[in-house]
Amino acid sequence: LRYESLDESIKPPSDKIEFSTLNFFDLDISEDYKFNLVYDYTFLCALDPSIRVNWAQKMSDIIKKDGMLFSVIFPIQSEDIPGPPFSVTLELYKELLLPVGFKCIKLENLPPEL
Repeated sequence: LRYESLDESIKPPSDKIEFSTLNFFDLDISEDYKFNLVYDYTFLCALDPSIRVNWAQKMSDIIKKDGMLFSVIFPIQSEDIPGPPFSVTLELYKELLLPVGFKCIKLENLPPEL
């Protein structure tokens, strides 16, 4: 989806949008530019387990104190399957995010039919 192709009624002002291509761990965001919301779609499972703590800390660094992390968690599977994607669990997310200041609002598996 290209910005130019968006309907004018839903297009945010171009001076309010910035696109960047860089390493997530290299993000250096000042307090004034922290995010209200980060939508994380299966990012953690792509990362080697040895750097997962860094992921949690960086999420804490880039999201405002009253901001929110919305994370789609996948794959929940046996840990003996080599990755990527690497196995994750609901408990792992709590273990990583609670110590860096996040509060768990809702954490649940989807119903099997989904």
